[in-house]
Amino acid sequence: MLSTLARTSRLQASRSSRAAFSTFRPLRQQPTYQPPTPSEPENPHRAFYKSFGRPIAKVFLMALFTYQVLHYGWLRLEAMEEKEEKTTELQGLESQLREMTKSPKKA
Repeated sequence: MLSTLARTSRLQASRSSRAAFSTFRPLRQQPTYQPPTPSEPENPHRAFYKSFGRPIAKVFLMALFTYQVLHYGWLRLEAMEEKEEKTTELQGLESQLREMTKSPKKA
């Protein structure tokens, strides 16, 4: 009888140590809670934006991004055009100045 008790205590000890390091987990029971059903019908505006809110926001943000990129590009092109015009005007004025300084003065 003593050996049976010793064997049983060793078996229980090995089971408890295996259980502590075991990867087996019992399955959870499915929750039984269900939210209460609304007494009023759902607001159609809320239902619309609940369904289509993300796509509308995505389209809006993409349009905003596209506008910003095009606006930046337009400003960049405008600045390049103004720089080109000013460079051309400056070169014309410099050539006029050279002609005026080269020609002898008639007095």
